[in-house]
Amino acid sequence: MKCQLAEHMIMPFINGTLEDDKKAEFLKHILNCSSCYDEFQIYYTLQKMDEEPDGSYDMKRILERAIQDELKLIYRKRLCFILQKVVFFLAEICIVLVVIFGLDSCSK
Repeated sequence: MKCQLAEHMIMPFINGTLEDDKKAEFLKHILNCSSCYDEFQIYYTLQKMDEEPDGSYDMKRILERAIQDELKLIYRKRLCFILQKVVFFLAEICIVLVVIFGLDSCSK
C-alpha cells in the first residue's frame, strides 16, 4: 500500500467506516511505516481529545490497544469465515453420502 492511500484511510478507520477488507492492509501499512503511523497517531489523538476534552490520556497505550483490538477482530472474522466454509463443505459431503447410500439401499 502506498502512503497516500493509507493517509486517505486514516479518518474512515478512526470513524469506523473503513471496509473490513481494507482494515488489515491499512493496519499492516501503518505498523510498518513510521510516517503514516505518526500521522495516524496525531489524528487518533485529536479525535479522542475531541470526544473527551477533559480526559487524561496515555494516548500511546490507548492507540496500541485500539490497533491490537482491531487486529483481533479481523482475525476472528477471518477465522469465522473459514470455519463457516469448512462446516458447509462437511455438510455437503454428508448430503452426498446420504444420497449415495440412500439411493444404494433403495435399489436393493
